[in-house]
Amino acid sequence: MKLCRHTKCLFIASLLCLQIACATYNVTQRGLVRAVPDPVGAPQAAQSFAALVALPEVIRIEREAGVSLHAVWLRQPDATHTVLYFGGNMSRVSSVGPVVARNLLPLGVNLMLVDHRGSGLSTGVPDIDTMEADALAAFDYLVTQKGIAPGSVVVQGHSLGSFLAGHVAQQRKVAALVLTGSATTTEDWVAARIPWYYKPFVRTKIAPDLQGRGNLDVVKKLTVPLLLIVGEKDRQTPKSLSKALAKAAKDAGNPATLVIVKGAKHDDAPGSAVALKAFADLLTRLR
Repeated sequence: MKLCRHTKCLFIASLLCLQIACATYNVTQRGLVRAVPDPVGAPQAAQSFAALVALPEVIRIEREAGVSLHAVWLRQPDATHTVLYFGGNMSRVSSVGPVVARNLLPLGVNLMLVDHRGSGLSTGVPDIDTMEADALAAFDYLVTQKGIAPGSVVVQGHSLGSFLAGHVAQQRKVAALVLTGSATTTEDWVAARIPWYYKPFVRTKIAPDLQGRGNLDVVKKLTVPLLLIVGEKDRQTPKSLSKALAKAAKDAGNPATLVIVKGAKHDDAPGSAVALKAFADLLTRLR
């Protein structure tokens, strides 16, 4: 039997719909959290940051046997606040660190940048629980080893790092929390990533250890200033998620500052002029 072109198109489309209808999107830590070690020959941290501060310091934070975190400590004279920064999934201090430092150091802060477990020059195998514990260890190192007052630390996280920053702000006394490209929960994040025209045909299955993960509960209980930054054209963590976080904080009696950077994508927003201006305003309020 010979099919006309129009009938063939409908037939193929029907098959595709049937295939999609049978698809289940499994969301697991193994699929989300990925370790990316520094390649051989990557720039040494001291070299990358030497032009930004007088004495950049490379730090090793010892964890369990055979595991340590790599961090860079950038101290500035007369800084009244310190930013503890956690980058996104697969980010490395050697690659994104200098960009973050060039953006934040002119605000007059100290800065500590941390490689996630298994990425950059940190060792170990990452999962959300151990990464959260590592984030607390990095904060505690600042307080106990560098003499930084807990209430002067602004914790900032981008993308996956925003989950770690939120965890620190929930577990420790901090000055403020800055979330860039963040999410309410894993479930909301997955739903926001699926185009509306696929949603009737796609089932999602969230692994139990990821269910409910995110910053929704954090912002509901937060009692310190909250700054939310997201790109208008962010497709990885759409602006609707940051809007929901801002609303949840407001409903809990802690109004957040929400900055939606016009025309910016996921990685563009944090370093934009409007975002840095909002960060500077936050620091002014804290002083």
